[in-house]
Amino acid sequence: MFKGVQPQTLYLQHNKHNKHMLEQIISLIAPHSCIHCGQEGSLLCAEACLSLPPPKAVCYRCKLHVSGGLICKRCEPGAFLEDLRAATSYETYAKQLVAKLKFGRARAAALPMAQAMSSCALPTAAVITYVPTATSRVRLRGYDQSALLAKQLSKLTGLPYQPTLRRSGQQRQLGQGRNMRTQQLAQAFRVSGSAVYKDVSFILIDDVLTTGSTIEAAAKTLKLVGAKRVTGLVFAIA
Repeated sequence: MFKGVQPQTLYLQHNKHNKHMLEQIISLIAPHSCIHCGQEGSLLCAEACLSLPPPKAVCYRCKLHVSGGLICKRCEPGAFLEDLRAATSYETYAKQLVAKLKFGRARAAALPMAQAMSSCALPTAAVITYVPTATSRVRLRGYDQSALLAKQLSKLTGLPYQPTLRRSGQQRQLGQGRNMRTQQLAQAFRVSGSAVYKDVSFILIDDVLTTGSTIEAAAKTLKLVGAKRVTGLVFAIA
C-alpha cells in the first residue's frame, strides 16, 4: 500500500485505467466507422471533414456580421476574448461527432474534431489550454472531452499544451439561457495551484459554443492571473 494514499483512491485509479485499456482494445477489435460513408478507420473520413460547413460569419454575442473571427470589436472587451474561432456549425456530422465524444464514450472522435479545428487561423505563439468540464460529468464519461481536444490539437499544431483551470461549479449548463449561465459561472473557474500566467497568450479550447458564457468565464479567470491574450477555439458553434 502506498503511504498516504487511501485504498478507495487506488481502487478508483485502477478501475479508470482498466476502463481506458478496455476501450482501446475494443477500438482495435472493432475499429470505428465513418458516420458519413461507413469506411473503417475513423469516425469522420477526410472527405467528410472537408465537407463540414463553416460557421456563420456573425458575432456570437450580438449576431452582427463579422469577418475573420466570430466576435466583433464592440463585444470583445466584455467577453475577455480577443478572438473566437470555430471549425464548423453545430449540425449534421458535427452534431453526431460531439454526441459520440460526449455521450458515446468514443474518445476517437476527438481526433477528427481536432483536425477540423487545426484548420482555423490561430496564433503561432500561444499555449493551448481548455475549459474544464464539471467533475461529475468527467467521472461519468471517464475523461474530459475538452482536454482530449486540446491534447490532440497540441500534437497536430506543435503548440504547447498546459492544463491551467479547474472547475468549481458543478451545475450543468445545458438548456439554460445566457443570463442564468452567466450568474452560475461567475465563480465557476479557478487557476490550478498558485500559477500566474503574466504575458502568456492562450488558445482556450471547448467543444461546442452556445451562449458563450462558459468560455467567457474561463477566459476572465485567465485574464485575472495575467494572461496577455485569450483566443477562444471551439469545434462547433450552435
